[in-house]
Order: sequence, then C-alpha cells, then structure tokens
Amino acid sequence: MPKGGLADPGVTPQARLMLAIRDLEMAYGGQPVLKLEALDAEAGEQLCVVGPSGTGKTTLLNVIAGLQTPTRGSVRVGDVKVETLTERERDAFRAANVGYVFQGFHLLQALSALENVELATRFGGGKKNRALELLDALGVRHRAQALPSELSVGARQRVAIARALVNGPRLLLADEPTANLDDRAAERALAGLCESAADHDATLLVVTHDSRARERFDRVVELTPP
Repeated sequence: MPKGGLADPGVTPQARLMLAIRDLEMAYGGQPVLKLEALDAEAGEQLCVVGPSGTGKTTLLNVIAGLQTPTRGSVRVGDVKVETLTERERDAFRAANVGYVFQGFHLLQALSALENVELATRFGGGKKNRALELLDALGVRHRAQALPSELSVGARQRVAIARALVNGPRLLLADEPTANLDDRAAERALAGLCESAADHDATLLVVTHDSRARERFDRVVELTPP
C-alpha cells in the first residue's frame, strides 16, 4: 500500500481534472487524523471513498469543501487551490462550485423544504426557480411546503441533494449517504445521488464505511488510519 494509506491513488495527469489532492495531512494537537498522498478525479467522474471509522473520511470532504484548512498539502478544485483562499473567498467559492450533502442533512428546521433549497441560491448565485424544478425531479415536489420535521429520512435527503445541486456545482460531495438506511432506502439514496450528479455533469465523491456503496461505483478508493 502506498505511503499515506491510500490503496488506489488514482492519479490522473489529464487536463480534465476536477479534483487534485497532493500530500494531504490533517492533524489535531500534532496527532494526524488524515493522510493522503494523492487523489485525482476527472470532470463528471463518480467515485466512492471507503474506510472504517477514524480514517478521516468526513475530514477529507471538509478539507475539499474548504470548511477546514489542512495542516499540510494541496487541494485543487478545477484551477483553484482551496487552501490558499481566505475564509471569505472559500465561502464564496464553495457556494458557487461545491454541493455538499451532509450526513445529518443540516436542513434549517424553521424553513420549508422549498425554502431550504431556495436559500442556497442567495449565496451561490443559482436561479431561485430551479429549486422547485429540482424537488420535482427528485420526487418531493409534493412536499415542498413541508418542514424538515414533517419529512421522512429519505425525503429529507432528497431535499438536501436538491439544495446541493441548485447552484449548478462542478463538484458534489456526500458524507455517509446510506447511514442508518435499510437496503432498499440505501439503494434509492445512492441511485438518486449518482443520477443527479450525472444529469448535472457534476463530479461526485461519496465517502462511506458502508460496503453496499461499493457495488454502484466503478472506482473505489480505500482509506486506512494514518
């Protein structure tokens, strides 16, 4: 296994790269929680990153999205080196270029499903009318006025996917999208993510410890503890 605990670095030297990671390390109090020598993803590619708890999967997504700054290394999304941006620049870049489906969805409980999706357009420059179109495409338009507390887990996830897609991101990230779902619901969740990413020509990166996810992806990258 190569240095950094990456079973399949998948380094791609082509010009169509959407994501390029090199010599990445994240540490807290001097203790590394993530080490990754190299990882590339092409525009429109879909891949799954797996590994047991403690391998830094969520940290990896947060660093890619600019929510955390790595201790060392480089994360390039398109032509932008994310770690070199200021906090304000990272916020603007993330809103315009990255869609993030959080494990807990992070929907605002006081807003309806439609309002949750529309809110994202205020920060990322997307078109407000796309919110309802996406809810329709994902099969939850009839629940557009419902609060998150009134929705099933699957419906909340589809609202979160719509919010992640509404600004037309080039990169779609999903954290443990099958957590706490039975086999049927997990398959629907993964299908929805993959189909939505393909429909919008977004590069998709899913992180999970769920072995069921492996079957849907042609490319699987395995993380091990640093």
